[in-house]
Amino acid sequence: MNDAMVKDSRKKKSQKAVKKPAGARKAQARRASKVDKPDIGAGVAVDKKWESPEYFQALIESAMEAIVVLDENGTLIYESPSFAHILGLTQEERLGESGFDFVHPDDVLAMAEIFNGLMKKPGSIVHTEVRGRHKDGSWRNLEAVGRNLINEPAVNGIVVNFRDITERKQAEAAVLEEGLFRATVLDGLRDGILVVDKDAAVTYVNNAFERMMGYKAEELVGKSALGLPTYGDPENLEKGAKLFEQVMKNGYAEPVEMDAVTKDGKVIP
Repeated sequence: MNDAMVKDSRKKKSQKAVKKPAGARKAQARRASKVDKPDIGAGVAVDKKWESPEYFQALIESAMEAIVVLDENGTLIYESPSFAHILGLTQEERLGESGFDFVHPDDVLAMAEIFNGLMKKPGSIVHTEVRGRHKDGSWRNLEAVGRNLINEPAVNGIVVNFRDITERKQAEAAVLEEGLFRATVLDGLRDGILVVDKDAAVTYVNNAFERMMGYKAEELVGKSALGLPTYGDPENLEKGAKLFEQVMKNGYAEPVEMDAVTKDGKVIP
């Protein structure tokens, strides 16, 4: 055996001696894999404050809407602090009593039907409006959303969220009242009447104005009173502009005579 063959044999034995078991190689590969791949969650702090009862309570107390939970008999088993803000009643004054006790007598039957309907359909949701009695004896208009969570172990009841919409309902009633006033009084007059706002936009014309000028209300309402075709010529338009200016400045204006032009071109002195 020559020297070259001896060296080659020793080299192969050396390589066999340092060869690692398959298990060790796999473990080393896993370690290398962990080193090569960065931990994307490292250094990221998860905010757990939402899990604390104090955090949940703070959110409930700051909510504009009130939350109540009724059991299957309609008895109040929970109410949020906002209940007192809306109806002036504390938990001590309401818990354990029927949720229908503070409902307006004229609304009780409708609310009972809604409640019974919810009880028959777990998970169902209903939207409604109801009048609720405030502690001071007044009635508040409430917008409510009820949901059946009877089958939810953490709740086991009918959850109702509601908020006070009394001011909105009063505003709607005022608009309706104004509309009725116009319909019964202004529309019954023989004189034509055109009403404008502070920007000179037409907001109302009565029936007599429609008959006299030949224009329907929808053709004029929303348009500028200073640019209506009823003026006919620039002189009348200038008179109308000065009239509006005086009213806005003084609250009134002296009577002004001007010609008007109907839709079909007839001039009315």
